[in-house]
This record gives sequence, C-alpha cells and structure tokens, in this order.
Amino acid sequence: MPSEEETDMKRTLWIAAALAVVVCAAAFAQGGPPPGGPGGGPGGPGGPPPIGGAVTILPPPPGAIDPLTKALSLTDQQVTDLKAALAASDAAIVPLLKAASDAAKALHEAVFADTYDADAVAAAVAASADAQAAVVASSLDTWAKIRSILTADQWTKLKAGPGCAPPPGPPPGSGGGKTPPTNNGGGTSKGGPARR
Repeated sequence: MPSEEETDMKRTLWIAAALAVVVCAAAFAQGGPPPGGPGGGPGGPGGPPPIGGAVTILPPPPGAIDPLTKALSLTDQQVTDLKAALAASDAAIVPLLKAASDAAKALHEAVFADTYDADAVAAAVAASADAQAAVVASSLDTWAKIRSILTADQWTKLKAGPGCAPPPGPPPGSGGGKTPPTNNGGGTSKGGPARR
C-alpha cells in the first residue's frame, strides 16, 4: 500500500500533468503567439509566454484599433471609447500575464525539484491557477467593455473575424475523421501557401 506522501505526490503529478496538457493544447490551438506588444507577444520581445487557456480569450491589443475601425466601421466616439478600453486593458493584463508566467515557472520548478515537496507543489498549483484566473477575469472585464461599445452587428462581425471565429471542424486531436494537413515542401506547416 503506498504511503500518504506517495499518494500526495501522485495526485500532484496528475494535476501538474493535466495543467501541462491544457497549456500545450492552448498553445497548439493558438497557432502562434497572441497579438500584443511590439514583439508580437504581450509585453513585446522577451515578454511572458502564453499561459494555459487564458490566452484564448485575450482582448485585442491597443494596436488593433485601426484594423478594427475599418473592419467594423466604428464611429469616432466608438474609436475613442475603444482606445481607452484597450489601453486600460493592456496596462492591466501585461503584469497579470507576467505573474501567470512566473507562477507557471514556479510550478515547473516545484514539480521537478530534486526533493519532492507535496505542500510546495500544491501551493505552486494554487498560485498558478490564481494567476491564470486573474488573467481571465481581466480579459472578461475588457470584453464586457468592448461589447458595451459595439453595436450588435459590429459584435457579430468581430466574432466572425480572424482570431475570434471558432476553427472549422472538430477540435484538434479529436480524431474527427480527417487527416491533418501536411507540409509537402513550399507550404506552411498549416498546409497553406508559404508567405514570401
């Protein structure tokens, strides 16, 4: 019969493995880093990496205002309101993403420490979950503001646009009966034409 410490360790490893699967699945589903600072990721080059499922609902960065203005035919007042909402969101979310990244690193270090400490791992799991929850809460707050600024038609257009529309077909890895696209030389890893 396994000891209590072995049981705790196994349970914690299963939790950590589940979190790792979620993080990897979310990163794979994104197809690249989320939009953000000048380097493409939140906070620019060297900024925090995407964290778990939280990145799937990150609001647009302030730099997206021009494409949004054109795509959604925003009024001057909507542009002003949206600029303010996105700037405030960016100021709030970048430090939250950094905290979530730091918490994920701490969890990794706790799980792979030379000496396993179930209490330290459990604390790191809780801290990582709390940090990701803060990113999600901030993102949802911003999306609520965006929805209040846009008309119903504009919201529908935004949802259908790049980055918001759900991918066609079954989710990756579900075996939905289709063979995934391959790179047969000259194409991208997603099977489309190479950009030049």
